[in-house]
Amino acid sequence: ACADAVSGAMRRWCLTSEEGNAAESDEGDATAQTPAMPPSVASSPMAVRLCVVSQPYGAVRRWYQGPVPSCALVVRGDTSDVLQCSLQRLLRFVPQPATLQFKDCGEALAGAVIDTIAAEAGPALESLAIVNNTHVTDAAAAALTAATPALTALSIEGAAAEDNCVVALVRDRADLRRLRLSNGGDGLTDA
Repeated sequence: ACADAVSGAMRRWCLTSEEGNAAESDEGDATAQTPAMPPSVASSPMAVRLCVVSQPYGAVRRWYQGPVPSCALVVRGDTSDVLQCSLQRLLRFVPQPATLQFKDCGEALAGAVIDTIAAEAGPALESLAIVNNTHVTDAAAAALTAATPALTALSIEGAAAEDNCVVALVRDRADLRRLRLSNGGDGLTDA
C-alpha cells in the first residue's frame, strides 16, 4: 500500500509539469506517460530514484517511460555480491540504461558484475563512469570493451586503473567523444 501511494504521488508530481500535462491532455486519459522527467523531479536524486522504483506499483503502472537522469543510475557496493544485487535491482527498473556510474566499489567491479553489465546493459550503454575508489582489472576492462559497443563517453576518476586498462577501454572506439581521466593514485600515468 505504501509503494502504491508513493507511485501515485510521484506520478502526480510529474504530471504537474508542462510536459506531463501535455501528455495527459493529448492522450485524454490518466494513463498517459510523461515524455520527460520534469526539472523539479530530475534535480533531486532521491525523487528520481523514487520515480523509477515505484513504477511496478499503484493504480497506473509503468507510467513513466522517458529517459532516467543519470543521478539515479549510480551503482554502489563494496563486495561483488552487494554490487551484483544493486546492479540487478537497477536493471530491473531501468532495463538497458544509456548511463551507468560505479562509485566506491573497491574490488567488486569484476566477475558476475561484468557479466551482468555485458548481458543486460552493455549494448545500450553510451556513458560509463568508474569513480571514487573503484578498481578496474585488465580482465574487467577487456570484458567491458567487448560488451559496450555504443559507448561514447567514458570517465575514470579517482579510480584504481592502470594504463593498460584505460587503453583497453578506449581502443578501437571511433565513436568515443568524451574521455575524462584523473588519477586515483594507483597505476595511471601520463603515458
